[in-house]
Amino acid sequence: MHPVVPRSEQTVLNHGTTAAVITYTKGRVIKTHAGPKVRFDPPQPSIKSLIREREIYEALGEHPYILKYYGSIPMDGDGGASALWLERAEYDTIRSILEHSTPLPVELLPIVNDSRTRWRWIFQLISALAHLHAHSFIHCDISCRNIVVTSSLDAKLIDFGSSAILREKGLGAEEARYSCPLKILANKLPSFQSDIFALGSAMYEILTGSPPYNDITSEEAEERFELLQFPNTANLGAGDVILGCWMGKFLAVTQVESELKMVTFTASLIDL
Repeated sequence: MHPVVPRSEQTVLNHGTTAAVITYTKGRVIKTHAGPKVRFDPPQPSIKSLIREREIYEALGEHPYILKYYGSIPMDGDGGASALWLERAEYDTIRSILEHSTPLPVELLPIVNDSRTRWRWIFQLISALAHLHAHSFIHCDISCRNIVVTSSLDAKLIDFGSSAILREKGLGAEEARYSCPLKILANKLPSFQSDIFALGSAMYEILTGSPPYNDITSEEAEERFELLQFPNTANLGAGDVILGCWMGKFLAVTQVESELKMVTFTASLIDL
């Protein structure tokens, strides 16, 4: 039987367009289509998204760099979706850390700003994404807003509510600066390459502190991507690998990992 926190004691930690994350038990949260002061109307897209996410968590099993899933919890009026019982990440998302919107203990600041930590996050993301692809799922929303940091300062991939089964449509799409150009995206369907394109943007954001083309509008960024015009990566470690992700060079995320490991700069910074 699942422990239950009274609604009067539940707090909304975060919510998007289709789901809310609320406190549940110590170190754990529930992700649901309805919570205190949060209700989605109509609820159908949210319910469908939660069902997809639950199916993916159950298919993936445990992975060290994917948020832990403890099972589903029926909620009133959930339409069969069931809320997701999940691990709570101590320090929110990588983006919130990079933007300094998540307060960190002073002693952790030098660690999260250390290039070795940033590269560790990148390799942890790659490991999680490889595990996802090995099960024939496409994330469809890789982004630093969907990578959280735990108390051990490890990165974990989250949010599979937009994800697709290989060769099928997803239930959502990437944000503009992570969206794969149609010139690269075969058949206009989510693919391993569209996730790898987004991985390139995530690597860029982790290393620079900002998403690609953060100084222009989302529409302008998408236009440049469609023209295959990308930010300069020459001064970044493994900049050629990031550019390769954007240019559709890699067919599998394991190829990205292999090429990164051959780069002297990164190999000298992290125990591979």
